[in-house]
Amino acid sequence: MISLAKLLEKGVFDSYKVLTEETDLNLPISGVSILETPDFEKYIVDQTLILTTFYIIKKDTRLFRSLLKTLQEHKTPGIVIKLHRFIDEIPDSIIQEANKCGICIIGLDYDANLSSLYRRIYAEMQSMDYLERNYRSILSEVLTVIENDPSTRVLVEHKDPNDKIELLFYNYETEKITKSSDQMEDLFLKHQNSNEQFIKDKNTILFKDIVEYGGEPAYLYMIAANEENRNLLEMYAEVYHILVTFIVQKKKELLHQQDRFLNNFITNIASARTDQKDIVKESKIYNWDIVFPIFLILVSIREGTSNRPMTKIALTLKDTIIKNSGCNNNEIKFIFIDDDKILFIANEKGKDVSYSAAAVKSVLEEIDNGIVYIVSYAGKIATAESIPSRYRSLMDANTYLLQNNVSSQIVPPALIELIRLMKGFNSKELNVLLTEQIRPLIEYEKEHGMPLCETLLTYYQQHFSIKETADKLFIHYNTLKYRLSIIEKIYGDGFFDTQYDYVTILLALYMHSIGVI
Repeated sequence: MISLAKLLEKGVFDSYKVLTEETDLNLPISGVSILETPDFEKYIVDQTLILTTFYIIKKDTRLFRSLLKTLQEHKTPGIVIKLHRFIDEIPDSIIQEANKCGICIIGLDYDANLSSLYRRIYAEMQSMDYLERNYRSILSEVLTVIENDPSTRVLVEHKDPNDKIELLFYNYETEKITKSSDQMEDLFLKHQNSNEQFIKDKNTILFKDIVEYGGEPAYLYMIAANEENRNLLEMYAEVYHILVTFIVQKKKELLHQQDRFLNNFITNIASARTDQKDIVKESKIYNWDIVFPIFLILVSIREGTSNRPMTKIALTLKDTIIKNSGCNNNEIKFIFIDDDKILFIANEKGKDVSYSAAAVKSVLEEIDNGIVYIVSYAGKIATAESIPSRYRSLMDANTYLLQNNVSSQIVPPALIELIRLMKGFNSKELNVLLTEQIRPLIEYEKEHGMPLCETLLTYYQQHFSIKETADKLFIHYNTLKYRLSIIEKIYGDGFFDTQYDYVTILLALYMHSIGVI
């Protein structure tokens, strides 16, 4: 069997320090495991070398001592800790305890890659007779693929057809299932809420467990075998727990990298580049097939959602935008901003973005009738250098509307541009000016119950067409003519003459219609 001394001699560890002094480096190693779960007792196999970031321990010395006792019981040859991520140093009292238990502790630098280390260790162990063919196959071949494509789909696709097991993985975040057979989905639906880890279903033995990340469930996985092959389950349970843990950690790392890329994409990196090919090339790293022009939709949620996680809301809205925009799944990305905003970036496929924005509005209100939101959008962004300014305009419009207590509103590009132009003005003074312009209409409305503001705004929006305005308002054209005559009396003869300066009135009506003034 291989030992820590042999691994150190072969240079498997790039940069390390042996922190204990009185432990035997020649103890046999029969396996290696990544330990990132608080219920470690269930996953520690005898004579297994442990790799960890110590996320589960942090500064809890009591839990550390409990772990050492458990490792001692399982004749663990050592524990390899990636320092300066969740724990900076190992207390002297713990090192003394480890010396007493005979557990070697090795510290790794912050830059150490546990998945690479894991692969290197198993590469050294592959020649050992005790390593089963299937065990070796999964841990050496599949791990290499997971490095580049961290997904449970890979685990299912790379399951050896000769393996006498079936697999299922349930992603808690996306609520999607990946399975090796339809039978597994039936077993999942039947037993997903069972508290038992081993479940007998006729002639099938089912193993079920959960991989957590940050204290929250990330994946539920199930492994099934016929009763005569039940001895395979414990071995594969350990293997797949490790592999799924790798997938979760790798996906989180990629997500952080993607968020950094997207943040640069919408703020400064795009404007600093003259060649869009670089951006398109880099985006493919994150499985994003960006093609200009693109569009942006900013969803700002102030309250509501019935405690539904923002990630699930974002995924639901993403599916909605895909359905209404014609985008494929790899043609749209989203990023969270300030915890209460979601920005969607998608390829513009020639469809009106307003339909996607309206669909987002409908979905938000389906999620929670009491939700308070602002949905703003900008379409047909043809060049990368235009992205930062359009993004800032969306954020400025959102801030302005929130400051004026406007919510549950779809904000079209025209209003976003208007707010951008108004940014340098004193908004309070501007509101006073605009309110004064339409005060006579509002007073008449209150006294006579006649919707003159809506009538006048619609009349302008319909390009002064009596017929189209009447149709839009669902009134007789004679009724419309009467209302227009009242408006002309209020403002004086010649109001509808093209020489009349009505720009501020139009602006005031528009702002009034969305609740700003």
